[in-house]
Amino acid sequence: MNQTLAQVPTVIILSGLSGAGKSSALNVLEDLGYF
Repeated sequence: MNQTLAQVPTVIILSGLSGAGKSSALNVLEDLGYF
């Protein structure tokens, strides 16, 4: 199994309290191409 870094999926877990900016962070990640 010889995978390059580009082939390995990236998982980002975004958590936090209400009002901590999760929506803003999610919008930035979406703008960067994460879905």
